[in-house]
Amino acid sequence: AGGGFPRGGAGEFFVALREVDASDASIEGGAGEFTVVLPRPTGSVPVSIEAGAASVTIEVPDGVEARVTTRGGALSLSSDNARLEVRNGGAETSGYATATDRVTVSFEGGAASVRIR
Repeated sequence: AGGGFPRGGAGEFFVALREVDASDASIEGGAGEFTVVLPRPTGSVPVSIEAGAASVTIEVPDGVEARVTTRGGALSLSSDNARLEVRNGGAETSGYATATDRVTVSFEGGAASVRIR
C-alpha cells in the first residue's frame, strides 16, 4: 500500500500510522502541535515530517525498531522512550541496524521541539 500524505497549516494534529500498512509516509505542517504514532513496519518504511515552528511528538510503539534524524533551524530533540537514546542530533533503537522491518523518520523543521516517546 502507498503512504499517507497528511498536510496541515496551524493547529493541533494527531497522525496515527500504527494500524496503517504503509510503505512510506510524508507529513507536512506549518506551526502547531503534531503527534505522529509510527506504524508497525513490513520492510523498511521511511517517514518524512516537515514542520515550521512546531512541537512534535513521535510515538514509537513497543517492538518497533526506529531511527529518528533531524535537521533544520533551532531544533531541540529529547526522548522519554528508554529504547531510544538521543545522540548526534538523532535517536535510534538498539536493534535498528540489523532489523529488516524498521521505520526511518526524517524530521526537517524551523524552530521546533521534537520529543520521542
